Amino acid sequence: MSTCLGQNGVPFETIFRSSEFEEPRMQRRVDEIEIDEDFVEPEHGPALSREGDAAKGLSDEPEQLHNIVAFFLFGLINNFCYVVILSAAEHIFEDHSGAVLLAAATPGLVLKLLYGFGVHTIPYNIRIAFISLVPFSVFFIIASVESTAIRLSAIAFVSLVGGLGESSFLSLTATYSPKTIGAWSSGTGAAGICGAGFYFLLTVVCNLTPRTTLRLTSPIPLGLLLTYYFILRTPEKSSVTDARPIFLSPRAFVQKLPLLRALFLKLMLPLMLVYYFEYTINQGVLPVVDFVSIRRELTEETDVGSTDRTWDLYVTYQFLYQIGVFLSRSSISFVKIKNIWLLAILQLVNLVALLVVTAYELIQTAWIVFAMILWEGLLGGAAYVNTFWNVSHQTPSSEREWALGVATVSDTIGITLSGLTDAFLECALRGVRGLPCN
Repeated sequence: MSTCLGQNGVPFETIFRSSEFEEPRMQRRVDEIEIDEDFVEPEHGPALSREGDAAKGLSDEPEQLHNIVAFFLFGLINNFCYVVILSAAEHIFEDHSGAVLLAAATPGLVLKLLYGFGVHTIPYNIRIAFISLVPFSVFFIIASVESTAIRLSAIAFVSLVGGLGESSFLSLTATYSPKTIGAWSSGTGAAGICGAGFYFLLTVVCNLTPRTTLRLTSPIPLGLLLTYYFILRTPEKSSVTDARPIFLSPRAFVQKLPLLRALFLKLMLPLMLVYYFEYTINQGVLPVVDFVSIRRELTEETDVGSTDRTWDLYVTYQFLYQIGVFLSRSSISFVKIKNIWLLAILQLVNLVALLVVTAYELIQTAWIVFAMILWEGLLGGAAYVNTFWNVSHQTPSSEREWALGVATVSDTIGITLSGLTDAFLECALRGVRGLPCN
């Protein structure tokens, strides 16, 4: 099969494999192949559509600050709605939580799988309008109708627009400073804390019903549209035109295969494994980490003096996990990791350690368990932000936008695969400890 060549006749795989984080716009020899560093280092140059900004007298620093804020809000709002839906699922759907998780995951996965085949050619203004307006209606539907089938269909639409949002906004970072990747990732990390906190505040503190809470959530997705038009700074909002084909031709797809293969082996596969191990811990192991000794220790330390108040350990675990995710997804300006496989190995070690201590109750103090869960979140968040940072820096500029969008499927596949094994693992752990399998 013929080799697919990029700019200056360099194979895509060679470009991807040879990229480094060094000074841009220099010719250097890597593995005895000359490459143009402009392929792999956009850090000192924003979008191609923005190259003329300096000549127009625009100040780059205020523009960059606007864009960093915009992408933080994109990540926060896009994931916020998803978190609120999952928080409300137990109250709204009662015995259908499994169906809710399926409806909340599958459509987003399908959208991401199809993204690189033509969805990426739809203009950004159309995509973002869809991402903003659909959840606005869907939240009212979920809160108002009684039909379980209609509610599940509505949640499927939330999943669809969430997947479209992640792929689209990460693709959009290709036309801005790479700092926007960190801003987006930080926003998604904050969404886990803010979404769950928002739902807790309205339902527990303010004593509102889940239905009322969902209705109050419905205007929030409109913030994506407002951010896109009033905070984001760019001369041209869309990088695609009507002249481009809606779907990739077979020939065009074959030309992208070498780049896709290099992306998959170096970045996408380890990210997929990190998320598989991570969600196996969250859904298959942590529900069983409920040692009597840990509950007793926490009860004594809070000076409750009675067993009437029982700590909800699983909620505590999830909160610590979200803290870890937020911190590491916000860390790209300070720590950059090129080897995502290292993070996958560390997450596997964390999973095995938690399996052992859970099966045999080897830990008698809550704080060690809390530290392991925080570490789990730190590893997962670091894998996410560093994967997309590496994709941005290690792909040709002509393919960067497409590659960033396609790579988003990795974490979703990992999460979906974990859903197939979590129930069996939890039941097996309960069996080892002599507990009933729920």
